[in-house]
Amino acid sequence: MTSQIQISIPLIYEYTRQQLVNCEKKYDVTFDENETAYISMYVASAYESSSKMDHRVQIMVVCSFGTATSAILAARLRQVMPDCSIIGPCSKEEAVRYLQDHAVDMIISTDNESSLEGHPVVTVSPLLYHDNVDSIRSQAYQIAYEKMCNDFLSSYRNIPDTGSGKPARISDLMQEDEIQILDECSSWEKAIQIAAQPLLKKGKLEQRYVNRMIEAVAQLGTYMVIVPETAFVHAGTQDGIREECYALLVLKKPVIFGDRDCKRVSSIVVTGIKNREKSSLLDLVYIFSKESNRRLLHAKDVSKEIILNMDNRKEIHSESD
Repeated sequence: MTSQIQISIPLIYEYTRQQLVNCEKKYDVTFDENETAYISMYVASAYESSSKMDHRVQIMVVCSFGTATSAILAARLRQVMPDCSIIGPCSKEEAVRYLQDHAVDMIISTDNESSLEGHPVVTVSPLLYHDNVDSIRSQAYQIAYEKMCNDFLSSYRNIPDTGSGKPARISDLMQEDEIQILDECSSWEKAIQIAAQPLLKKGKLEQRYVNRMIEAVAQLGTYMVIVPETAFVHAGTQDGIREECYALLVLKKPVIFGDRDCKRVSSIVVTGIKNREKSSLLDLVYIFSKESNRRLLHAKDVSKEIILNMDNRKEIHSESD
């Protein structure tokens, strides 16, 4: 399960790996990838259990098939999703009013609509079949994991140690020709291939690494979307990395990422982690999690120069904010 753990909980895995490297130096021991993956599962579980933040997924039920059918649907959801907060059932009009003042993580509806007030909608049968439940559970798990990652990033917002004591910049991690900005892309698979092209040309990655990244998304879902609209795609250390490397593709029009549990993604970060002593994945996640940097990436005049200057310095909010 090592490669699955590396791909499905990359943030926790990388944090665990860095802590174990410190233990190796202090106690003259060695942890291999399998042991690191095993321990990272416990770190993720312990962090989620001890976190003061509520990671429960807020699910709104919107149904127009009548009071009895709506009540049955909501009751079944509460039974099969006991760890989630179920809101409703609501009519479409009630849902629109609720969304004006409240945040929800997922909307489940019996109507054939793809979105409601800009929120994605999961369409199910009023009878809630088994495949409906499986799909909802999968998406709810990913949403809960995203919440945990955001909580984790907030808790460890201090600047990571880069060795020099200076904030990490994109320019420290990748070169200008390893950054691409495009208007749009036809598919998420194509987006990954394009994002990795500069690293393939330089011989830093092999084609099989790119193939494995695409397979990972298809098989495991979109767990690598750690921060909003940014996917940190990677494969295993033995899948064709020749040297530590990173690349970035920014899309002005987001692509629907993944074949299941799909998410809107406008930034694809290809990460090739080779050096177990020190990698910059946590630095990159810090950089892309900053609201100010996300605004820069969505700006019409975004440029490679602007991206290269993005860093992981802690954001300072004014009292008015």
